[in-house]
Amino acid sequence: MPRLPVSDFTLLDSDTVELTPEDFSTVQQTLDWAAGESHRWSRYIQGLALAGFSQWLQEQQLGFSFDQSECTLAQLQYANWLTAVSNLTFGDFKLCLLVTESLSSGTIYMPRAAVEMAEFAAHMYVLVEVEEEEGSVIIQGLLRHDDWQRYYQSAQPVPMQDWTYAVPLSLFESDPCRMGFYARYLDPAAIALSQTRPQPQSQTLAQSTTASTTEAMSALDISQELWKQLSWEQASRILASYNQPIQQSRSVAQRDTGQAQSPSYSLRSIAQDVSQAVVNAAQWLDSGLDDLAESVGFFSAERLQLAQGMRSAMTIEDAIHNLRRNGVPIPPELSPVYQDVEIADRDFRLCVLPYATESVDSEWSLLVILGTQTADYLPEGLELRISKGTQLLESYTLEFEEALVYSLADANFGESLQVTITAPNGDNYALPLLTFVYEGA
Repeated sequence: MPRLPVSDFTLLDSDTVELTPEDFSTVQQTLDWAAGESHRWSRYIQGLALAGFSQWLQEQQLGFSFDQSECTLAQLQYANWLTAVSNLTFGDFKLCLLVTESLSSGTIYMPRAAVEMAEFAAHMYVLVEVEEEEGSVIIQGLLRHDDWQRYYQSAQPVPMQDWTYAVPLSLFESDPCRMGFYARYLDPAAIALSQTRPQPQSQTLAQSTTASTTEAMSALDISQELWKQLSWEQASRILASYNQPIQQSRSVAQRDTGQAQSPSYSLRSIAQDVSQAVVNAAQWLDSGLDDLAESVGFFSAERLQLAQGMRSAMTIEDAIHNLRRNGVPIPPELSPVYQDVEIADRDFRLCVLPYATESVDSEWSLLVILGTQTADYLPEGLELRISKGTQLLESYTLEFEEALVYSLADANFGESLQVTITAPNGDNYALPLLTFVYEGA
């Protein structure tokens, strides 16, 4: 049976689904409010598209099971990375929803990850239009992966800067119900999927690539578009390395506590898994700095030689003493560790003091103090943040020049905290993730 092409601007026989108030409420509950507005809106529209598509499938009664439990929208580690809903299954076939809010341009934007990477490629791509203000979803068309491959080989489209391909609307079949026909009469193997994965590298090149990616990840701002901050090569490597590295290094916490970890990971957690540099701060209490802490630039109080020009009345040690005197329960026998940091051509001295919280079992606290290595004041507009996954725990921005700034946050044993410094010019510096797990606990 010949396939029916669609016009460049209007698809015929589209199927419309009316969304319910419960659909909107459920999708809103899944949003990551630590992400930027554009990320939240993209995830919101994807959620509405999936809700509408699921309802449409039930109404069509195509006779095949539909599983969305492993889709990318259900896994937080993929939030902000994909503008499509991948890893859906329909019978024995993999589906991907290509989500749009308008077809007026006649152009559909397909994420590179969804068509190039083995982790996200689908046998069939379903085009879903979301009319959020009207409260409806329209299932508009269908594209098989082998048809995409033929188009790619003939047209040789150039990927766009935002990690998408712009393809004509006419590439899609007009009747989405044909997915039932394909599922009934085709073997999934008849539609070959992309098998692109990062190529094996020499150890030296791999170390260089990891270092470059880790450096880029440490400076990421999750409120901004990721494609403006990472190259596609870096992004694809992070996405491709998600499954195996996370299974191997979900953190010291999982190995030491034996507790199951949530399958949802934040952007910061992905950075952790790529770099595999999670520092267990509990080791500093008994035996001083561990090798990993020293390798990422921490040094002990004994090695610290304070700059002579630093104001004696406002040294970091004096600040810790004043905090203890003011009721902060910092154990008196503990000493802080330090790291010298250069951000925006300014030299800073970062002090970190982790300790177990005596008043609450299985909880630890992290005190962070930031000063300068010279007699200079910290600049107005500098920001110090502590976050846990996508949750921002503490944030302080200097409204005028100060000698020191500090922040204090709590977490459960095994949970990781991220310390980030942002200079007034927007440059970021992030410490490796810090966790706290007693050996043998």
